[in-house]
Amino acid sequence: MRRLLCLLPLLLGLLAPAAFGQFRIGAVGGVNASDFDGAAGAELDAAAGFHAGVIVDVGSAPIALRLGLTYVSAGEIIPTPISAPLVPDPRQPDVSVVLGDTLASGYDLTYLAIPIELHYRVERPGAIPYVSVGPELRLPLGDQGPDVEDAALSTTVAFNVTGGVLFDLPSGLGLFAEIRYSADVSGFTDGTQVDPDGDVGPFPTVNIASYQVNLFSIRAGFLF
Repeated sequence: MRRLLCLLPLLLGLLAPAAFGQFRIGAVGGVNASDFDGAAGAELDAAAGFHAGVIVDVGSAPIALRLGLTYVSAGEIIPTPISAPLVPDPRQPDVSVVLGDTLASGYDLTYLAIPIELHYRVERPGAIPYVSVGPELRLPLGDQGPDVEDAALSTTVAFNVTGGVLFDLPSGLGLFAEIRYSADVSGFTDGTQVDPDGDVGPFPTVNIASYQVNLFSIRAGFLF
């Protein structure tokens, strides 16, 4: 299934030119601030987000299709301690127990994004403003942490809204800058229960809700 989803933009890129008449390829990259909601015992350090990838624009103004394949680092998951009323550990009856790290210890949340967007462009000399909307498939990459391994979804869905400006140079090279908001639709995990220390130990089972990763991005790129 994941392999099929990875091939989807390529297949659309091969078929769409016949329908739209022209296409351009290019690259995009930028920084992103992340809004991470819904998980007990963790938060997202949004200061370190970035992304980079390749794009294909199909069609001409006023409406065009943009397909992409982008590597996204949404930030680092860091544990937030949670105080919990617990029965003292019989092995250490005088120790006050604090539950922390209900998810794994700090790890980078990364994924492969596959956006499929419709662009509306205002054709004019010089700067060409545009807006775009469309869905985005997300394929999580790397180790998501042992405590959420069972809950992590193999494929998630977001929805993008973008505004930008394209500058077409006489050489045929196009430069663009844009601002994008990506809203997580499906959530990055399914709900699950986690026992942080297994069957033996003072820590109770913790309910982990489905959590969402929303991104605000500033991006720049080129087309040729």
